[in-house]
This record gives sequence, structure tokens and C-alpha cells, in this order.
Amino acid sequence: MDELEVQFNGLYMAKVLAKLRENNETPEAAAIALQNDVQELVTKQAKQNLLDRLAQVETMEALQTVAGEKKAQVQAEFDQEKRELQAAVRERENALELLERLAEEVEKEKHKALEHARTQDAHESELAQLNEVWKEIQKRNAHRKAAVQVATGVMITDEEDCNRVLDQQTQSIQEMHHKQKQHE
Repeated sequence: MDELEVQFNGLYMAKVLAKLRENNETPEAAAIALQNDVQELVTKQAKQNLLDRLAQVETMEALQTVAGEKKAQVQAEFDQEKRELQAAVRERENALELLERLAEEVEKEKHKALEHARTQDAHESELAQLNEVWKEIQKRNAHRKAAVQVATGVMITDEEDCNRVLDQQTQSIQEMHHKQKQHE
């Protein structure tokens, strides 16, 4: 096939598919209608050619030969049209399958987006609550640090210092309780 024929076939198939969509016809119904139209056209051409040749044919044997040739030619043309139509139907079916897969993918993505939008408020609310809890913990830690600094007179720079000072205070309190028990 040369490039022009390929381009013609592509345009022809696009036109056929558009007409199918416009008339809400199935590929099978269109194939049957096309097949009938082709047969009718070929039959008319064959009749006309036969009539033209009848004027030239002199014997019955020559007439049968001409009719056999014409029948073979018509059958070959019909078979070619049938193959082309079947190829067009397969191409359309493949295109429809692709469209169905794409539609399913779009629907899945749409569902994901809707689910994300639906849960987004809940996530934002939970995040806000966690931020409030974090702020409250930070305040308590700051108060705890300040209380320990005031009570011990030691400057605390990080959590480790605070734990060390609290451990020392706890140990001192335990030692003081132990000494009190010994004095009693």
C-alpha cells in the first residue's frame, strides 16, 4: 500500500466510525449493511458489464466464460471488502476496549480524589488537635523546667540536664528520708 492509500483508508475508517456513532449502529449492523450495499453495487456492475458484453458475445460457451470470469472477479472484490470491513471492526473493537480501560482508570482516580477530599478535613482536624497537644506538652515542660531551676538554683539547658537534676534531687530526698529514719 502506498502512503496515499493508507491515508485514504484511515480517513475512510474515521468517516465510517463517525457515521456509526452518529446513527448509533453496531459494527455488525454496519458490516451487514455495507456488505449488502457492496453486493448490490457489484451485482449492478456485473449486470451492466454482462449486458455490454452480451452484445459482443456470439456463443453460449463464450457467455458462460464471461459470466464465470465476472463471478470470480465479483467474489474477489467481495472478499476484499469483507476483509477490509473485518479489519475495521477489529480496529473499532480495540479502540472501544482502550476507551473502556481508560474510563475505568479515570473512575478509579476520581474515586481516589473524592476519598482524599472526604478524609482531608478529618486529617486536618486531627493534625490541629495534635498540634494543640504538642503545645500543651511544651508548656508543661517549660513550667517543669522553670520549677526545677527555681527549686535547685541550677540553670537547665536541655532535657538531659533536667533529668540529671531531678535524679540528684530524688537521691537527696531519699538520703534525707533515710537519715530521718535512722534518727528516729
